[in-house]
Amino acid sequence: PELVWELRKFLPESLALEYLLEPMIEKFRNVIVQQSDTDVAHQTEVYLIFCRLCGRKAFTEIEGLGEEGLGEHDELENSSKFVGALPFPHHEDDKWDYWTTLLKESQDRIIKSDLEFKEHMLLPVAMDQPLDNLCYASFIRNQIDPSLPTAVQHDVRERIWNIGEVLRICSNVLGRASELEPLQNLIRKAFVRIRYMMDETAQRNWKKLDELAVDYEHHHDFDGHEPPVPPS
Repeated sequence: PELVWELRKFLPESLALEYLLEPMIEKFRNVIVQQSDTDVAHQTEVYLIFCRLCGRKAFTEIEGLGEEGLGEHDELENSSKFVGALPFPHHEDDKWDYWTTLLKESQDRIIKSDLEFKEHMLLPVAMDQPLDNLCYASFIRNQIDPSLPTAVQHDVRERIWNIGEVLRICSNVLGRASELEPLQNLIRKAFVRIRYMMDETAQRNWKKLDELAVDYEHHHDFDGHEPPVPPS
């Protein structure tokens, strides 16, 4: 109940997370958090669960994203190689099916209830519909791909921000009980990883704006006058 209250801004997500919490605690009870590839694998597994709870968006092909990508970042790998339905670029396995079953149960209990306004308590996107993977792919690559269309990057940033908020609040709540430390540490480290990714994206965008401003001033001569101010 405490977690649901703290996540009241994310009502559908909080109700689903409350249902999955005990299985998650049991699953990661004996995990020892350390700096290792195994630790990163556990973080990624936890983050994938949260991607299925938060920032949900139906998977659709990105218009115009072909084999050469859309940006001018030739040094980056082909963007289209990382676009797909969750859990791509990984594959569905027994763990995927296990959490799928629990997620469906979490929604079925609401659908079958007599609660008023229960349609507002359900997660967006039907359980049998493929989900967009860009928040997950960004986590794996430690960056939001700058060669994606600007509108897509903005959408991914907003969704990752919301996932991060849920991770942060969940970590703070679980941190009050020492027996939940293994799961809380994985959630906290996933949040820190998101924070660095968002910081890197912000710095990259500011750098790009600075470069555009310098380029604009270089190619325009205002005869010593201030450049015109665009209309509001």
